[in-house]
Amino acid sequence: MGIRDSRILRTTATYFINTVILLIVLNVGLGIFYHLYDAHVARDRNRIFSKYPNSIVLKNIHELFPKMTKAEVAQLLNEEYRTWQADWFTGFSEAPFHGKYVNVSPYGFRVGTNQGPWPPDHQKDYVVFLFGGSTAFSYGETDDQAFGSVLQPMLEKKLGRPVAVYNFGQSSWFTTQERILFEQLILSGQKPDLAIFLDGLNDFHWVNQVMPALPDDRPIWRQPPTWRSVLTDAKKVLPMTRLAIAVRHMLDRAAHKKTLGEIQVAHTKFDDPVALQGAVDRYFANKKLIEAEAKEYGIKTLFVWEPTPFYKNDLQYDPFIRPEFGFSFTGFTYTKYGYPMMRDVFDRTHPDNFLWCADLQEGRHELLYVDAYHYSPLMTEIISGCIVDGVK
Repeated sequence: MGIRDSRILRTTATYFINTVILLIVLNVGLGIFYHLYDAHVARDRNRIFSKYPNSIVLKNIHELFPKMTKAEVAQLLNEEYRTWQADWFTGFSEAPFHGKYVNVSPYGFRVGTNQGPWPPDHQKDYVVFLFGGSTAFSYGETDDQAFGSVLQPMLEKKLGRPVAVYNFGQSSWFTTQERILFEQLILSGQKPDLAIFLDGLNDFHWVNQVMPALPDDRPIWRQPPTWRSVLTDAKKVLPMTRLAIAVRHMLDRAAHKKTLGEIQVAHTKFDDPVALQGAVDRYFANKKLIEAEAKEYGIKTLFVWEPTPFYKNDLQYDPFIRPEFGFSFTGFTYTKYGYPMMRDVFDRTHPDNFLWCADLQEGRHELLYVDAYHYSPLMTEIISGCIVDGVK
């Protein structure tokens, strides 16, 4: 090797080493910054206060929670948006949690007022299992405002006997995962007297999915790792990658004068009749399977179609759905077109054990949501009344 080749080699090695050192320093620096930033966001902000202007939030939050201070509401909302845990059968589920306003049992249900024991005491109580998504879990509400706490005394009054409601609502779930959990509970020997399934919003949100993706986009089932998959996973977690994604989103917004959510919405065909009909068919297939299993084990069932902000809701009284807030509905916008289709199916077929509660907000001129799609305490009471009226 000549002197010239040796000099080129040393220069190349120097550039390479300096580049690697620079990348390491950059990622360490960004890692420290994002660690401090995330800690600040988790402590001082939440998905409501950070999304909407203070003038909107303060007025309506105080209307919904008149006995709570802003700091107390912030703690409630921060407790609501927690991490999930991986689950072998359903993909993911609510993790056990103990907070001031939100508590999740190690057995998978949200703890309510006068919560019954686990396992349930069938000799003492009429046992009710409630299944659904985050609306059934009652995101944005305290334990004593959630569906389990509200339904239990209402059912006791109607049935004239002690009732124990177990709220198995889970964020992002729809009927496929609910059916799986229902089966797993039966297999474990825990059978309710009545199983209630509160659905609609997520069934259309995941319109083209057999199962929803994990909230953090990490799959449970993995192929044996390859060099490509290892490099892809490493790239995802680098702080430098997070910065690049943020810059890309900023440039997209600048170029299109729209938020990322608005760009997604503009390129999605929410009124696709094939996709919507597929979601309806999937729902009734799950319903049929649940009913067959329930009949075999002597369990009564009630399937409830829940309200959504996009169906018979006066949006002028809903401060959270405003284009200027940049809220991305994406999948939830399917309900605007899917709910009328579902109503048509309901009117034509009159399915058994099916309760239509989707139009309860029609004609009501008041705040009924605590954010863009989760119910306010008042709305939870209204829906609970509809459910109780439908219990035979």
